[in-house]
Amino acid sequence: MNQRRKAVIFDWMRTLFDPTTGALVPGVRETLRVARDRGYFLVVLTRREGDREQLIGSLLGRSLIDDVVIVDRKSADELRKYFDEKRIDPASSYMVGDRVRDEIVIGNRLGIQTVWVRIGKFSTEVPRDKTEMPMKTITVLTDLRLVLK
Repeated sequence: MNQRRKAVIFDWMRTLFDPTTGALVPGVRETLRVARDRGYFLVVLTRREGDREQLIGSLLGRSLIDDVVIVDRKSADELRKYFDEKRIDPASSYMVGDRVRDEIVIGNRLGIQTVWVRIGKFSTEVPRDKTEMPMKTITVLTDLRLVLK
């Protein structure tokens, strides 16, 4: 298989999962189904904390996502290695997260299309410079369907 795949990399905490309610953010399953139907490889990216891998597995299972990437620290270098390993094409992929100073910066450094889910705790964290500027901003996760090609 020589062809590179397109992917959507989702941040876990506060993008797909709301820690204050202990439940998935509204519209997660629908959004993942739409992305899968459009041919995207679906990845959840999260920091290594507590029982997140087990929680992701119990709430999402493998029918909705393709892979879970658990890191000590999110970085463009870590994700670049993962992209190479999984043959992911950054130019046709998306990074979706709730933090402009975290997921959006990483996605921009990789040349990946970035989508800021501007909800919750970090919704007032505005970009300070172009490295933190998302390609698109949405305020409801299900609006990702309007962004994905």
